[in-house]
Amino acid sequence: MAGALKWDADSASSVVSDLNSANSEVSGKSVGAPSGCGWSKSAATPVVSELQSTLSDLQRTLPELSKNLSSTDASIRQTDKDSASSTPKSS
Repeated sequence: MAGALKWDADSASSVVSDLNSANSEVSGKSVGAPSGCGWSKSAATPVVSELQSTLSDLQRTLPELSKNLSSTDASIRQTDKDSASSTPKSS
């Protein structure tokens, strides 16, 4: 069927695994003030602040993304299973 959408459960599972791994990598981490950069330390402060903000956003959103994708995957798999079991078999 042309134009039909097909759910790739293997890819979804792989992405969930990648999200969980990324979450493990950033969990509990923070961005500290730079050291050894002399006069440029004041110039680096806004960058460090932005990096910390982005890291905090990742720490907050990665688990939710993983949870939502897992839930969507389970729902689509169940819908496919239900559809397959209710499709009449040709004889």
